[in-house]
Amino acid sequence: PTSFEDLARFDKENKHDALSHIHYPRNFLLQLNEPDNDSNICNEESDENVDIYNEEQDKNEDIENHAHAFGLFAYIVLVGACVQVNEKCFELITSSSLYDISSQVTWKGNSPFSMLCEGDYNSSRNYMVQALWRLGYPKLEGHYAGYGNNQSYCIYVAKPTTLLYCVGNVVGGPVHPDDQKLCHYLRGEGDGREVNNELSNQLINA
Repeated sequence: PTSFEDLARFDKENKHDALSHIHYPRNFLLQLNEPDNDSNICNEESDENVDIYNEEQDKNEDIENHAHAFGLFAYIVLVGACVQVNEKCFELITSSSLYDISSQVTWKGNSPFSMLCEGDYNSSRNYMVQALWRLGYPKLEGHYAGYGNNQSYCIYVAKPTTLLYCVGNVVGGPVHPDDQKLCHYLRGEGDGREVNNELSNQLINA
């Protein structure tokens, strides 16, 4: 399976722009392999051998690009399955092992987990949350929801009236009891912990 950082680099270098709302870390795209130090040394091999080598190199690059392309496809489908809370599509794409779910980074907004929380209520949501973690998806410490990568996940599950930007769902409605339980569960797993600690300290100081 292809890691998220490989997908992000492949997407950016090939100008696919398939990953929306992505804030690349500084110098991320400079983390490429250093050029071969021997590249300027004259190659005394025959042109035939050189051509064979280049052909093999091109084949290897094509194979690698195809793996990244399939991995990028799997990631996009995974995000779509999560925002639609579609259990069958989720099961199908995760069983393909094209994308390394455990490689999700902290600097990507609108992540699969974020989009799963943003979707409308569905009885499969809690199962899919558990399935992501069983498949190695990182726990919530250091990860945030939303395209700005700065919100707690519970905000997107509960969808209060203050959730106004870039969300196509109805906000301010009653929260389904299953989603209420999910919010408590996510809080127990560290969602919003930093904000809660900051609020607690403010209340104590007050």
